[in-house]
This record gives sequence, C-alpha cells and structure tokens, in this order.
Amino acid sequence: MLLSQDPAQRHRLQRYFMALGATVIVVAMLYVAAWARFLEWRDAHAIAIFAAVLAAVIFAVLRSGLNLRMPDPSLSREMIIASLGAILYGVASARTGGSALLMMVVLPFVFAMFRFGRRGLLVLAALVIAVYAAILVFRGDLSGPRADESLAVLLILGLTLLTFALVGGTIATLRHALARGQRQLEEALRHTEHLAMHDELTGIYNRRYLEQRLSGEVQRAQRYGAALSIGLLDLDRFKEVNDELGHAAGDTVLVAFVQLAGKLLRESDCLGRWGGEEFIILMPETDHEAARVACQRLCAAQRGQQYPGLPRSLSVTVSAGVSTYRAGEAANVLLQRADTALYRAKVGGRDRVEGEARAADSPGTAAAS
Repeated sequence: MLLSQDPAQRHRLQRYFMALGATVIVVAMLYVAAWARFLEWRDAHAIAIFAAVLAAVIFAVLRSGLNLRMPDPSLSREMIIASLGAILYGVASARTGGSALLMMVVLPFVFAMFRFGRRGLLVLAALVIAVYAAILVFRGDLSGPRADESLAVLLILGLTLLTFALVGGTIATLRHALARGQRQLEEALRHTEHLAMHDELTGIYNRRYLEQRLSGEVQRAQRYGAALSIGLLDLDRFKEVNDELGHAAGDTVLVAFVQLAGKLLRESDCLGRWGGEEFIILMPETDHEAARVACQRLCAAQRGQQYPGLPRSLSVTVSAGVSTYRAGEAANVLLQRADTALYRAKVGGRDRVEGEARAADSPGTAAAS
C-alpha cells in the first residue's frame, strides 16, 4: 500500500522515504537545539508540525499520481526548498548560538546536488546566503559587539555552499553524461537485438530467427495437435534482374515483394527472408489447402507488381512450395518437403504453387485463385 505498482512511481516514492528520513533527523536536531536552550520549544514544535503536514501532503500527491501532471514529478525541488525554509526559520528564531543550526543546511544541499545543475545550485546557495544575511541584519548581529563573528559565519556559510554548488555541478554533469551513455547503450542494444532477428534490407525476420520460430511452432503443433503449414517461396529469374538492372534494382524488387506479402498475409502468419531471393511463410493453425490458397493469392498479386523507378515492363513472378506438418516429424523434414515442392514448381514452369499432392497449379489456375 505504500509503494505504487508503476516502476517510475515506486522509484520516486523510495526517494521520498529517503528524504523523509533526512527530515526526521533535521527535526531531531531542532529538538536538541530546544533542549540546549537556544531555540524555543514552541518553534521546534511548529517546525515539526510543518514537516509532518508537508510530508503527508507530498506522499498523498505522489501516491495519487497527481505529481505526474507537474513539471518535476518527483517533487524533489519542492521538498528541498521547503526543508531549507524550515531550517532558516529555525535559525531566525534561535537565540545566541543559533548559528549552529546552519549545519543542518548541508542535508538539503546533499539532496540538491543530485537534483539541481550547477546554475540551480548557485541560485539556491545565493538564496540561502541572502536569507541568512537578512536574518543577521534584522537581528542587528552585523552591527553589534559580535559583528565580526556573525560576518565570519556568513562568509563560511557562503564558501561552504559555493563549494557544494561547484562540486554538485560536476556531479550533475557526470550524471547527465552517464544517463546519456546509458540511453545510447540501450539504443545500441535494441538495434543489435533487432539486427539479430531481422533482415537489414527488408526489415522482416531473418533465417536465424525463423529457424528458432519454426522449431517452436513444430513443438507446439506436436504438443497440441494443431495444424501447421509452411510456404517456401522464390522470386523467379531474380538473378537476371541483378545482372541487367543492377543490385539496387534487385533490392527494390525484394522490398516491394515483402510489402505486397505483408498486405496479403494474416497477422498470425510469419514472413521471413530465408536467403537471397528466397522467403518462407510460417502459417500456424493452417491446413495444407488453406496454405496453398494463400500462396496462390500471393503469386497472382506478384504477377501484376509494379516497381518504382524501374521499367514498367519488368515482371518478376514467384514460385512456391507448400508442406504441412505431419505428426512426429522434425522441423528440417518439414522444410525439406517444402523445398522439394518448390523445386517441382521451378522445373514445372515457375510462377506456380506446388504442394504435397504433387498436382501442379498452372499459371492460369493460380491467377484464377
């Protein structure tokens, strides 16, 4: 009930509890100051009540998700500024010797070093110094017998906070560089994972992934008795396109075929590049006849395909071999039968689909389907 299920919100709440622990320490210091009699008990109580109310409000905002509508969803800046305000109120309310409370300013600044950049830390330091200087002027500490001591405390505070700002700025720079490097590494990892499974030219799955996927589909078909068919397709006379028009034209033909196939296949079908101009379609939950019809439809559509930037007379057909899983056989056997069917389609005249029934579909039949 304390932490959200959302990872980002959980992280923000964890940081909130860290800040809450620091707040408890600050309140304890204030009560020590009241016990030492250079802070009134009522002032210590007032700051403790303010801290408790603020902590409750911030927790409610974080837990409800309202913080997501704010510029800084972690509310770190608000908590840091509120903490410094409470501490400076205690310093202003303290009697002689209350300057010892200035040591507590360090705690919020430690958190600020990991949230603000150098400029923000310098502004925050200047604000604290200005407020403390105003407190000294209001109390007359800079003109009385202890003026030198008060001025020295002000200068020490200023130098201390300046050091925090400079060191914190360096930490912020390193933190941003580390975050940027991590994002670049994650992007490179995603790109590498994509390349490991996809063909770089066409963007569809590559042979390595397809072999793993086919093995998994065969195991699923064997376990549940589901139908599984595959189609092995080859672009006819593709080598002539490369030889006559160049490899760039060949790439255009390959990409156009993949785009066409993507429009005709089902979402459950898996299209991949098996190698060169050869492609494979994994068709789960598909019997042999339905797989043949799907490949015939693709052959007919490919027959009228046009290619941007290439001669309108260019016609590249496709031949296909279809096989369907048989109980107990391995994936390589299923592939071999599809390859044998593709070979029959090639020697039988191309631009056709061959299946396990060994009945060749003529180009006219394929077009009709």
